[in-house]
Amino acid sequence: MQVEHKAVRYLRLRVRHDGQTRVSAPLRVSQAEVRAFLDERADWIQRQQQRLAATPRSAGFALADGECLPFAGGPLTLCVSEGRPACWREADTLQLRVPAAHDVAARRECLLGWYRAQLAEVLEQRMPHWAAHMGLALPEWHIRNMATRWGSCNPTRGRINIALRLMAQPSACLDYVIVHELAHLRVAGHNPAFWETVAGAMPEWRSAHDHLRTGSGEPGLWR
Repeated sequence: MQVEHKAVRYLRLRVRHDGQTRVSAPLRVSQAEVRAFLDERADWIQRQQQRLAATPRSAGFALADGECLPFAGGPLTLCVSEGRPACWREADTLQLRVPAAHDVAARRECLLGWYRAQLAEVLEQRMPHWAAHMGLALPEWHIRNMATRWGSCNPTRGRINIALRLMAQPSACLDYVIVHELAHLRVAGHNPAFWETVAGAMPEWRSAHDHLRTGSGEPGLWR
């Protein structure tokens, strides 16, 4: 278990891909309080560790022909060819065409452009849906290639950022992050009123929340 005391307002818990538990704790919180916090969540921690132990881990992506890439919670088989840059989906395959097939940087740039376009298309539908469902005005939103966060919100500016790597996750996870960030337009912190707002909009939020907390996605693809 790793405990880091830092300038945060609430205790935060994460189970890493290697099964190790990481806690971010406010500076004023004692070790006894951290232990009590973990004891209350012992069953959840054990479930996540068991799930991670049963899930093969990827060391990253070579972006090679025939490789499986994550998309919307499922795999797509990458098919690489040479030609004018383009990327498109055909059934369960992702067709990638670049001038030099051996150029990994070019493959990644083209792939991320495609993922970004897919995510933008989904957000153009889901963001208005959830904003209306929660009785909020449609906020300004942007897609960011964030390595450690799934989303962020600036309530003052009415601006929401969504992580590009969410396009690899199941659609329920994307919906949850949208609801989570929209809820911050009403409640800035993660206090009971905030979670009540989330639950009121999306009663089944916890399964998506727990899924996302078990890891940070596929850094070999996004970075």
